[in-house]
Amino acid sequence: MKNKKSSIFILTVALFLSVITPITYSAQSDDLKNITGGWSERDGYFGGGISVTSMSTASHTGSVESKEVATGVLMSRAVGNTSWDTVYHYTRARFEGYVTGSVTGDSGRVWGWNTTEAKSDWIDTFLTDYVGKTYYGNQ
Repeated sequence: MKNKKSSIFILTVALFLSVITPITYSAQSDDLKNITGGWSERDGYFGGGISVTSMSTASHTGSVESKEVATGVLMSRAVGNTSWDTVYHYTRARFEGYVTGSVTGDSGRVWGWNTTEAKSDWIDTFLTDYVGKTYYGNQ
């Protein structure tokens, strides 16, 4: 009887994940179309861009800032900075679940010429799978 309950539980979890995971990743992939590059707290820098029209190279940095808001309560935010001379571009900062794919604290795309900075909302990442990520692009 115990093995049957374990099997039912495992099948239920597997079914749930098979339904939720494609929805999460589909929404995430639509949200991240047309990125040029960025930074991940877990994996480091990726991509890189050159504007064909101006032949300038983008420079991007990402980081996670932390602050203690109460004894033992640490809040974090992702920060992205992009410099891209003569190119209208965006920078975006947010937290993404490494396992779940969920997104929180999203700054949205911050558009501008030459330099842009994006800061996510402050969030409590304690006991979560959230990873700070920043992105940039010009489309």
